[in-house]
Amino acid sequence: MNKIKYLDGLRGLAALMVVMHHLLVAFYPATYSGDFSQTHFGDGKLEVWYSYSPLSVFTNGNFAVYIFFVLSGFVLSQKYFRTNDSSLLITSAVKRYFRLFIPVFFTVTIAFIFLKLHIFYNVSASQVSKSDWWLGTFWQFNPDINDWLYNGFIEVFYYGNNKYNTVYWTMSIELFGSMLVFALLALTHNLRNRWIIYPVFLFLFIKTENFFYASFVVGILLSNYYPQLIDFGKRKWSIPVKIFLLVVGILFGGFFSSQDISGTIYEKLIVKFVLHNRESFHFYGSAFLVCGIILSPLLITVLSIKPISFLGKLSFSLYLLHPIVIGSFSSWLLLQLDYQQYYNNSVILVLSLSLLLIFIASWLMSITIDKMSLTLPAKFFEKLFKPIDSEIN
Repeated sequence: MNKIKYLDGLRGLAALMVVMHHLLVAFYPATYSGDFSQTHFGDGKLEVWYSYSPLSVFTNGNFAVYIFFVLSGFVLSQKYFRTNDSSLLITSAVKRYFRLFIPVFFTVTIAFIFLKLHIFYNVSASQVSKSDWWLGTFWQFNPDINDWLYNGFIEVFYYGNNKYNTVYWTMSIELFGSMLVFALLALTHNLRNRWIIYPVFLFLFIKTENFFYASFVVGILLSNYYPQLIDFGKRKWSIPVKIFLLVVGILFGGFFSSQDISGTIYEKLIVKFVLHNRESFHFYGSAFLVCGIILSPLLITVLSIKPISFLGKLSFSLYLLHPIVIGSFSSWLLLQLDYQQYYNNSVILVLSLSLLLIFIASWLMSITIDKMSLTLPAKFFEKLFKPIDSEIN
């Protein structure tokens, strides 16, 4: 059970990283862009310094997405490796689309309704927050019912269309990455020395710079060797390895997204064909970090405590709901406050109430819509796709 709890905890923290990333980009955009013209706090040096600092790893949304994909590869393959039951792969593959579809379509519907009711205030708020290049670009269209349905059923999952919600670009990668996991495990089922095949696929994805899909393969490898990693992590001489993986993982994960790296620590870390851009740094960083956590009994214990593991249960809802809250409630509230004279005080209130609303809404969604997405696909599979051999037996 500890394994499930600490993976939930890590997923929850990664979701919180994405939430904080988007809140900062929306209301303190210089913490992402490093542009002095977009600062709000004092002379702006703190915001710009943070954008270049490895400490920005704690609000680095792109790095968090890589952690999600590594965890998906791990979790989706773990039960198979424990049982060596290939029928699980078929069941999981059939259910996967519906598991993702139900929460996504629910939030597409919320965004559609908000658009129709004209309760997105992100454009006006972006002029105040100086995030017109990000916050101000969303929900600039008038949808009809056909668009709503087509986007919710097809565009999000097969094209990564994110016009209703900025985080939807990851949904197609999550769906196809999941199918990659199931297909790779099915193709190598009961093969002798199948462990050789996984690194080959990993190398091919890295070579072609498909780092997102490489992350799923990393998850498979970590899952395959999970018992050995846990055993190794309990040995005293594994401590230097754990420290190295965790420190390098955090350092790589803090690689910023759009600024000039000249004069920063990352300029010295550039290695041609291995580490040369944001995606490569975040990919290797997520792999090192997740591996380091698996090796650490201490971090497993910390990530398994109830508040953090509970956060993991809200993670998918947090991930899907927070941009809608930012574009509606958060933006509206900023416009109601005395932002011209007291911008920072206003934003502190906006961030505090927005986080409270996001958590309450995510909890409600997790016990209703998200819970439904875990139970309905299983019932659907049993009724329509239950294997014939099972019925005969």
